[in-house]
Amino acid sequence: MPQGKIIPFTKVFIEKKSNTKKKEYRASNKIYIDCPLRSSCLGKSAQEKKFSVTYYRKEY
Repeated sequence: MPQGKIIPFTKVFIEKKSNTKKKEYRASNKIYIDCPLRSSCLGKSAQEKKFSVTYYRKEY
């Protein structure tokens, strides 16, 4: 996460591979512009950070 900024929730979806309901979070490169950890987090060519977690994570 870029220096304490929140990566925004994007959508709920069904992952086709496992047929699991998930939540996706995505941050554009604008959030990372001044982050000193940008290259280690995004790599050399990525333009955004994206990750997903199980929809039921809160219950776990």
